Amino acid sequence: ENPSTGGLNVKDYDTFKISGPDNEEIKMLTNIGNIMLIGTNNGLSAWNGSVLQNLDVEFGCISRKGYIKNAGSLFLIHYSGIYKTSGSAVPERISDKIQKYFDGATKVGLESSVAMKKGRSVFFTLGTVTLYNPDGSVDKTLSNTTVEYNIIQDNWYVHTGVDAVDFVTWVESTNIDRCVLAGGSLDTAVLEFLSGLTDNTRSVPMRADTPNLMLGTTFEKVSKPIEVVIESERGSGLKCFISLDYSQWYEIEGETVKGCTILKVTGKDGGRGNPPRCRNMRISLRDNSKRICKVNKVAINYLLSSEEEESKTDYE
Repeated sequence: ENPSTGGLNVKDYDTFKISGPDNEEIKMLTNIGNIMLIGTNNGLSAWNGSVLQNLDVEFGCISRKGYIKNAGSLFLIHYSGIYKTSGSAVPERISDKIQKYFDGATKVGLESSVAMKKGRSVFFTLGTVTLYNPDGSVDKTLSNTTVEYNIIQDNWYVHTGVDAVDFVTWVESTNIDRCVLAGGSLDTAVLEFLSGLTDNTRSVPMRADTPNLMLGTTFEKVSKPIEVVIESERGSGLKCFISLDYSQWYEIEGETVKGCTILKVTGKDGGRGNPPRCRNMRISLRDNSKRICKVNKVAINYLLSSEEEESKTDYE
């Protein structure tokens, strides 16, 4: 009605449609750079204060707590992985190195993901993750999985046993980067993340596995691994396990010390005769003590061979 005839002044607000399927819930609404980024499960839109731009992408943010800012960039989670943007360009996927963890995660776990930051790292919880061998068989199942991306190193790390439904990081008088988490279990208290301490004085098992490494110059050539060389900056007592051509893990003799350690590669029976033969090799470093350890480099010394595998089945 015309206000002069008794009507009320009503402000007419503009409305607009964001990208993605109709009726999807907005999971992310945050400022980055000079824009506000709006995300649904499968769509992203950018608002610059006057114009809404629907980004031509087929991904978004799938968790209400699945995004975090660190070092001037925004990180967000989708079913397909972790994406990064500084606000000036379309987010790019950065998690291809650990794609198998997203392929093995559940929909519920991904949609319940919680993001956090500590130092120059960002973390995303994934829940239960099942890892598969290349032939489709199950390798292992990880519980309460969290992936870490180090912005400076451009490296990924995987943590297990992180039962968390929320994180918070803040600055206090004695610690400028303190982070605590609230657990999802009823008997889990609020704990400090990555402090080196645990509840009930339990030790935190450490395990770092390499991907499958082809030793020969071509995939059909057989090699003979001789030594595993480990350079450790901190800690000692690490155990080394190896897997030849995707066979079962077994431990080789010796433990690491601070500095450089050379461990001889032995067969499954522990014999020191002829070195084992293989085309591919994996290394697993493990420690169940309460000591803090840091490994800088790992190398394999091996002999090249002219032998070829005419017929061999992996996963024996």
